[in-house]
Amino acid sequence: MTQPNSNYIISSYIKYLPAILWSSETDPTQFLGRMLCIFEQILTGIPEDEAAINDYEPLEKTIDKLPEILNPWRTPAKFLPWLATWVALDLRDDWSEYQQRKFISQIMSIYQQRGLKQGLLTYLDIYAATEAKPRIAIDDSEAIFRANLATDEISKLHAIAYSHTVSDIGVLLHPTALAVDSNNNYIVADRGGQEDNKTWLPALWKVSSTGEIPYTGMSPQPIYSGDILKNPVAVVIDNQNQYYVLTEGEENTQYTPAIYRFISSTNNIASQPITVINNLQVAKPVDMVMVLDTSANPPKKRFICLDKGDPFDNNKPPKIIIITEGNPAQVERQQVLNLGEGIELTAMTIDAQGRLIIANAQDRNSQEPADIIRIDPQNNWSITSLLTTVDPSKNPLIYPTGLVLENSQSLLVCDTGVRSGFQGNITNKSMAEPAAIYRLDLSQTTPTITKITDERKLINPSKIVLDKNGQLVIAERGAANENREWRARNHEFGVIVLFSQQRATSVDIRNQIRFDIEKVINEQKPAHTSWSMNLA
Repeated sequence: MTQPNSNYIISSYIKYLPAILWSSETDPTQFLGRMLCIFEQILTGIPEDEAAINDYEPLEKTIDKLPEILNPWRTPAKFLPWLATWVALDLRDDWSEYQQRKFISQIMSIYQQRGLKQGLLTYLDIYAATEAKPRIAIDDSEAIFRANLATDEISKLHAIAYSHTVSDIGVLLHPTALAVDSNNNYIVADRGGQEDNKTWLPALWKVSSTGEIPYTGMSPQPIYSGDILKNPVAVVIDNQNQYYVLTEGEENTQYTPAIYRFISSTNNIASQPITVINNLQVAKPVDMVMVLDTSANPPKKRFICLDKGDPFDNNKPPKIIIITEGNPAQVERQQVLNLGEGIELTAMTIDAQGRLIIANAQDRNSQEPADIIRIDPQNNWSITSLLTTVDPSKNPLIYPTGLVLENSQSLLVCDTGVRSGFQGNITNKSMAEPAAIYRLDLSQTTPTITKITDERKLINPSKIVLDKNGQLVIAERGAANENREWRARNHEFGVIVLFSQQRATSVDIRNQIRFDIEKVINEQKPAHTSWSMNLA
């Protein structure tokens, strides 16, 4: 800007206009030159009382930079509030510059997803883009997922069955285990739930590969429903489509760990369960596989159960129990696993050589990555870690709950991302990252672990299987508030917010983040829905 002999400050932009517009004859008060100061101040940031002009770029260069001014990632910080008005966004005073830029850049795509789960998650991600980086998950009752596996790209998850209640029998309220029968139906064990005086019993369901569930009249019809299936943890199916369910039971009740057999029928209703073995002497069973001993005459089924033991009781170590079906069934072997202190075994599968592959989630209070071990019963029960040579910083596994072999050199791992130990408050977990499916490539000397799902649809996945078409099927047990079963309610969803001790935060910061999340959800959720936040 220039300051002539008069008291007026005249914009340097006046020289770009024809002289006839600003000569002393046509503009004696130099109004145009004074008015252009407004635009020069906006585009250059020159203070109103600044008289120097040599320190500022010419108008030509300023015009060349207009695209940058309209770019939320490149515009000067002082322009961010002005740019936000272009997209109907009010910037909050407590947002960092990064949050402001990210919000402005993404808000239009978020508007397009308003009322949808992904849009809400994107919105919440920006609000939570602090050093705390809380794990935020939305449980909108997607209970069974399927994914086409790809070797070199991210696999997309598609929900094929949802939790909801259309009668006194809940449908897939909290699926904890599944298997695939010879007709490619998914046999799903569900632990049920309870709220106030309302109870949804544990059940066994048949779900077609397209997500259909048999109905009787207006009610869904399970294969079986009853307390005998208290806390089911594994399902296996033989070549005659008989279903075997391993249950954890419930402490201080009549329901003890057991294996039950169900015989399927043409009307989708199974007979009353036949007890294969009751009062299984284990602390806490978590998984089971079945093998057929063809050397016996007639061939015999063997059930190999994984007992995680009790980490607080040295008299209850983790072990493998082998049970041979018969009348009665016999416990053939109990093999204690000497793996040292501070471990938690969580999942198991078996390879073509009969070797057991087991997930070790480590100590619940630890921040070490999880391990995958291989146990060879044919070689004196030798134990080998598959991840010894893997750099811990390149091992994302935290709490695996499901294992399945894609082939002899590829293991798929279902990981919840949450280590259950906590400090101060139950939401301040030892570790808390998004749940995901990983591929462990065993063909190399140093195995690689690759995330193959990137969408944050998973909350608390329990088990995985491959169906007859080679597609991955995932049981999503979801979560439940201590006082509320949102999965049993129409038009209700749950929000789970967990913090990790790896990113230390104060109580005040965590409470502020929860408050922000609550505000966002109330503003952005679909109008016909209600929601609850899980604080457990």
